[in-house]
Amino acid sequence: MFFGLNVRNVGYIAQDNTTQIKKKYRVYDMGIPIGLKLGVLDRFFIYGGYEFELPFNYKEKTFESEVKTDKFNVWFSDRVPTFYQAVFVGLQFPYGANLKFKYYLTPFHNTDYVEIVDGIESKPYEHLETHVFYLALTFTMFRNSKVYYKYENSMH
Repeated sequence: MFFGLNVRNVGYIAQDNTTQIKKKYRVYDMGIPIGLKLGVLDRFFIYGGYEFELPFNYKEKTFESEVKTDKFNVWFSDRVPTFYQAVFVGLQFPYGANLKFKYYLTPFHNTDYVEIVDGIESKPYEHLETHVFYLALTFTMFRNSKVYYKYENSMH
């Protein structure tokens, strides 16, 4: 069994080909994974679990015909849910290679978020029921490496 603490950058890109408007949505969040590993832990194992994530910074960029026209970021924004829930499964191979799949059970945006522009209320994410997932292939660097330090005598 394992648990931990991490910081993650998650997002997606949406493009409307009829208007040539592209949006990039991103959050930075702090996560607490809880999982289970099965196998020979120093060689090969499978793992899976659940992760609870708290988004602390939201970023959004708008591009029209490939030209950035707007960008902003908000700390602890109401544009996204207060927290995300996700599940993951992975394979840890010998020599540090890792393959992981993660799926967010919580939609990326808060679809009930209300924005007021020029006195008019709108729900900009009302129709964005987006669930993010990703597949990651990673490699551990310097696994089982020895580090040697050279000490110099500063006193002559």
